[in-house]
Amino acid sequence: MGVNLHSHSKRILSSLQRQFALKITKANRHTSTDAVLQLAGLLPIDLILFKEYTIGKLFRLKEQVNIDDQVYTPDMMDLSQSRWVISPFDYFIFNSIATEEPMPRQDTLCYYTDGSKTEEGVGASFCVYDNNICLYSWNSKLSPCNTIYQAETFAILNALNWHLNHYQTRSFIIFLIVNQ
Repeated sequence: MGVNLHSHSKRILSSLQRQFALKITKANRHTSTDAVLQLAGLLPIDLILFKEYTIGKLFRLKEQVNIDDQVYTPDMMDLSQSRWVISPFDYFIFNSIATEEPMPRQDTLCYYTDGSKTEEGVGASFCVYDNNICLYSWNSKLSPCNTIYQAETFAILNALNWHLNHYQTRSFIIFLIVNQ
């Protein structure tokens, strides 16, 4: 394989994925990792990493990959059907994550997302601002059994979907996620 994960790293990643799979399926903690991943509909994390590494190396970096003593080169692949418009290989993530609110440029859309849980229930919301003008706001009440993290993720997902449906050409967006 192209990505050599040390057994310790593989165990740590697998353990993290197992915890999420147990939460998704609400299975007993004694359920085997393979079974709980199957029930949750998840691939093992090492296979996901290998797939992303291989696709990134072939399609983005245009380098050859060796899989089971078989060499695959970018010219063997149909590069016209790339799956992503943007890829993590194109950006340095360390420069993309800010801990303070950025000063938006003129052509910037700002998305504020939030998910919260109170005695009254669980909710998710987002609003879109362009030059300090609210273009759109959305909120939803969720089931009381949902967690804050599910509400946060649901708000982000809906904001992304809204953006993709309304602004396909906007070049610069900022997501400000309230996460206490």
